[in-house]
Amino acid sequence: MKFVIAIILKLIVIGECCQTQEKIKKSIVRGGYKNVLHLNNGALISSRIMNYFNQGQIKSLCLRDSIYNTDWTQGYYACHQGGSIIIDLIQTYELNTLKLRIWDLQFTRWYNLEVYVIYNNIKTLIFQSLAQSVIAIKFKDQYVGQIEIFNRNGNTVHSKLEIIKIEAFYQIRKQQ
Repeated sequence: MKFVIAIILKLIVIGECCQTQEKIKKSIVRGGYKNVLHLNNGALISSRIMNYFNQGQIKSLCLRDSIYNTDWTQGYYACHQGGSIIIDLIQTYELNTLKLRIWDLQFTRWYNLEVYVIYNNIKTLIFQSLAQSVIAIKFKDQYVGQIEIFNRNGNTVHSKLEIIKIEAFYQIRKQQ
């Protein structure tokens, strides 16, 4: 009887160990449940040659975490109408949430944009609409290697899409 109990206890310990390892693997694939679009996390803007950032790269880069000082000459990353901002991730992550902070200048600008997540060269549209201020996009859990923000029609003032900050992460949601 003691032998059977010992085997059962051993199986329970092994099962818990496997569950812990599975949770660690999920956390890594999900970027530690933190923003994966950050300079320190290895995110790169592969479309940077076609994009526009005024007053130097760091002050206007949408992947930074420093204090945002936005005015007419700095603090935003932009692309022209019909262009895209494409961000490459250092590795493939499982994500389900994307947040964009666009420059709306006291809520007077509306932007017309599309947002795609890309994995294995397959683009999935996750947002297509007019927007302003902060946009929180929730989409189904999926693997992502790139993110593309496409400027469909500029904004209500001119033809540029101006992004102050972008974040992407995996958010745990309650099961229903």
